Amino acid sequence: MMMQGLRNAGQTWLGKLVVTVLFGLLIMSFAIWGIADIFRGYGASTAVRVGSTEIGVEQLRIAYQNELQRLIRQTRGAITPDAARQLGLDRAVLSRVISDAALDERARQLGLGISDETIAQAILADQTFRGADGKFDRRLFDAAIRDAGYSEPRFIADQRRVYLRQHLSEGVAGGVVPPVALKEAANRIANETRSVDYVILPAARITPATPDDAALKTFFDERKNSFRAPEYRSLNILALTAEQIAKPDQVSDDDARKRYDEVKTVRFGSPERRAIRQIRFPTMEEAKAASDKIKAGATFASIAAERNLTDRDVDLGQLTKGEIVDRAVADAAFALAKDGVSGPIDGQFGPVLVTVTEIEPEKTRPFNEVKGELKLEIARARAQDQIRDLHDKIEDQRAGAKPLGEVAQSLGLTMRTVDAVSRQGEDRAGAAVALPERETLLRQAFGSDIGADNEPISTRDNGYVWFEVTKVDPARDRTLDEVRDQVVARFKEDDIARQLAEQAAALAKKVEGGETLAAVAAAEKLEAPKTATGLKRDTASGDLSRSAAVQIFNAPVGRVLSATATDGKDRLLIKITDAVVPPFVSTTQAAAQIDEQLRAQLTQDLLASYVARVQTDLGVTVNQEAVRLALGAPSP
Repeated sequence: MMMQGLRNAGQTWLGKLVVTVLFGLLIMSFAIWGIADIFRGYGASTAVRVGSTEIGVEQLRIAYQNELQRLIRQTRGAITPDAARQLGLDRAVLSRVISDAALDERARQLGLGISDETIAQAILADQTFRGADGKFDRRLFDAAIRDAGYSEPRFIADQRRVYLRQHLSEGVAGGVVPPVALKEAANRIANETRSVDYVILPAARITPATPDDAALKTFFDERKNSFRAPEYRSLNILALTAEQIAKPDQVSDDDARKRYDEVKTVRFGSPERRAIRQIRFPTMEEAKAASDKIKAGATFASIAAERNLTDRDVDLGQLTKGEIVDRAVADAAFALAKDGVSGPIDGQFGPVLVTVTEIEPEKTRPFNEVKGELKLEIARARAQDQIRDLHDKIEDQRAGAKPLGEVAQSLGLTMRTVDAVSRQGEDRAGAAVALPERETLLRQAFGSDIGADNEPISTRDNGYVWFEVTKVDPARDRTLDEVRDQVVARFKEDDIARQLAEQAAALAKKVEGGETLAAVAAAEKLEAPKTATGLKRDTASGDLSRSAAVQIFNAPVGRVLSATATDGKDRLLIKITDAVVPPFVSTTQAAAQIDEQLRAQLTQDLLASYVARVQTDLGVTVNQEAVRLALGAPSP
C-alpha cells in the first residue's frame, strides 16, 4: 500500500519532489549507520564519494542551504547555523545525499533507465501543467519549475532519478504482505481493553515526618542539583507586530463585508458531514448477494448481524467527503439520501456496501459573527507598510549604535524590560514569563551576550522583535537557607510517597492472600472500591494515571499492584479483573488500517536494510574537511 501511495504521489511533479524528500526521510537514520567509520580525506573539491559517484563541496552546500531555507519557511523564524546544527540538519542532509547517491549508483549498475519519451509523456499528462482547456500549458510549466528553483534540464533529470528510485524500491519492497500473526499482534496492542477494581489511598491519611536540621541537610546535599539556581538573563525587548499597530476600529463595515464575500466559503463555511456505516465483503459476488437481500427487504443492520459485525466494525463516524480516503466510497456515500443503502462498491480495500444514517448540511457563519475578526485581519494587513517603515528607521538608528531604549523613545514605541528570565522562560519565582516569539527569543538570547548586536527576530505575523542582553546571572548552587521551605516541602512529599507505597505493598499482599479489596478498604477505613472498564494501553483514565495504565497492561489478569494516581499524590491499590481483545476480522475498516500501517512499516524496514547494504557494497568515503566547509561547521 505504501508503494502504491508513492506511485500515486509520483503522478505530479510536486508529488515526485515529495517522494524524493520522503525517501530522504526514510533513509536518513540508517544512512548514518553506514558512515560512522568512513571519515577520511579524499579530494579537496570532493565532499563525498559513493562508489564511483562524487559529490562536490558546492553540490553539498546547495543541498544544505535548500534544506535550511525550507526549514526557515516552515518555522517562519530565523534559524542560526548553531541552531540548525543542534537540530541535526547538517547530519541529516549529509545522510540524505549519501543515500540518494547510493540508490542512483545501484540503479545505474542494474542498467535501469527511463526513456525521454516516458518522461515527456508524464510531464504532458501532469494535471499541474494543464491550462483552463485541459491541455498542457507550456507557460504554466515554465513558471512552476522556475518558482521551485529548477531549470528545465535539471527538473527533467530529477524526475528521471525519482522514477528510477521508485522502480528500484518496487523491486525491493513492492510486494510486502504482513503475516496474519503480526496483524493479530498489532490488533491486540491497538484494541485490547482491560478492567480493574481499585482503592484510593489518599495522601491526606499520612502524617509526614518533620526533619531535624541534620536530616534536612543530608536530604538537601543528596539533591543539591535539583535546587540549583539556573542562569538568568535580563533583557530589553522591543516588539513591533501588526497586532500592536493595527487599528481595527478604523476599518469600515463595507471593507469587512467585501472581505467576507471573498473568503466566506473557505474560511467560515463548514462542509457537509455524514454519519456513514460500511460493510466490507471478501468478494464482489457476496456484496451483490447482500445488496439483493436489502432490495428484497432486508436491512443494513441485519446484513451486518449475519456477518457477526459489531457497531465498531461498521461505523466510520461522521465524516466530510474529503476525509474519506477511498474515493469510490466517498462518491457513493455522498450521493445517498438519508438511510439509503448503496449498491456494491468496488472500494480501494475491497467490495463494500455503505449507508448514511445522518446528514449534517453545509453551514456558513454569518457576517455579524465574524465582522470583528475580519476587521482585525484587514487592520493587520494595512499595518504591514507601517511595520516595514518602522523597521527601517529602527535599523538605521541601531546602525548608529543607539541603545534600544533610545530608539524606542525616539519613535514613540514602548520597550519592555525583563528583569530575569531563565533558559526555560521562567522568572526567579518559577513563573512563566510572557515573551514574544518565546522559543526563538530564548534560544537567541541565551546564545548572545551583553552588548552584542543581535539581528531582529521575524514574528509569525510578519513583525519583528529586537532584544538586548543587559545582565547575566550565572547558574549557581543555592544554599540550604535560601531554599529551606522548598527542601522541607520536598522532604515531606517524599516521605508521604514512601509511606503510601509501603502501605499499598502491605495491602496488596493481603489481597493476593485471599482478602477482597472491599474487606481491605473497610478495615483501613478507605472509600469502597471503584471499577474502571474499557482501559486502553498507555492511556490515563480518571484516577488511573498513564504509569498505572502501563503497569496494568504489563501484568496478567488477577494481579494486584499499586501505582501513583493521576494527581501524583494519592496511591492506588489495583486488581486487574478482565482483559478483552476484539477478534481480528480481516474485512473491517480497522483491519484494513492495520494492514496498511504494517505494510508501510515493513516496506520502510526493507528499504532501510537495502540501502544500508548498498552503501556497504559500494563503499562510502567522506572528506571531513570538505564537508565542514560545505556545511559551514566550525573548526574542530
